[in-house]
Amino acid sequence: MKQTKSFEKPVILLNIDSLMPQALEVAAQTGRAPALQYLMENGTYFSDMVTSFPAMSVTIDSSLLTGTYADQHRIPGLHWFDTRNKEFINYGTGFRETFRIGMRRSIHNMLYRLNHEHLSNDVTTIYEDLCIPRK
Repeated sequence: MKQTKSFEKPVILLNIDSLMPQALEVAAQTGRAPALQYLMENGTYFSDMVTSFPAMSVTIDSSLLTGTYADQHRIPGLHWFDTRNKEFINYGTGFRETFRIGMRRSIHNMLYRLNHEHLSNDVTTIYEDLCIPRK
């Protein structure tokens, strides 16, 4: 059986929360971020990227991974109230909120429910688009 080689390039998405281009560029130019400098020089770097809104990590990450805005992927923020199930959803915003709904529940929301229940089934992620064969 003859095997064919795949010539597809791997995709690496590197998301560093709150890193501004000016700080990154200074760090790279002064040799304080050699790995990031390498990636900037050998990959594709966008210094003028504009964030989606609302500018909260889990919402932005969901937009990056699905290529859609919050109105489509359905992750409105780091914490929100689910009117259908009448529950407060928290993905670990802070000690007070996490303590109030419980550490176990916050972790379950963050590690399981975000992707399996809360992220809309009407959108696909980069992983699904690139790695899961279509029928």
